[in-house]
Amino acid sequence: MRTARSFLVVVTLVLFGGAVPSATGAEGTHCKGVFDIVLDPGLSMQPSTGSHRSERPGTVDCDGPVNGHQPSGAGTLTQEGLYGTADPDSCQAGGEATGTDHLTVPTAEGPQRIDSEFTATFGKLSNKNAFMGGEFTGSRFTGSFTYSVLEGDCVTKPITKARVTFEGFLHD
Repeated sequence: MRTARSFLVVVTLVLFGGAVPSATGAEGTHCKGVFDIVLDPGLSMQPSTGSHRSERPGTVDCDGPVNGHQPSGAGTLTQEGLYGTADPDSCQAGGEATGTDHLTVPTAEGPQRIDSEFTATFGKLSNKNAFMGGEFTGSRFTGSFTYSVLEGDCVTKPITKARVTFEGFLHD
């Protein structure tokens, strides 16, 4: 139930362009980006637990200061962690995960690095466009995400790779 609600909120924001507060509002600095995630052993109809990690560095664009410095271009994001941390996860039930995001953003004063431990929840697989979505709360970076399946289909083969599109706020 909680994951279905989270999924509906994320899909609504993505489809209808939810309002985004200013880049340096009370929430922090707005950032968005994309990366490919690898799931091992992968999500399927059979509940499982496993690990997740970025396949290679993805991109992150921030609209305001990072560690007090203005970005001079796009940065990178990598992450790793575990899924099925409260109980085994599946495509039809959704689930939860923990991990760490590693953001590196270039500035005139040098690269700014942020490591943000997070917890995340995600909803069940949608039958439209093979999308899942959810929310993450981190020690320095909090927001929402959707992902589309790149490898697997959940029925005949587990989902082992997906493209994650995220947006959120950096905070102290």
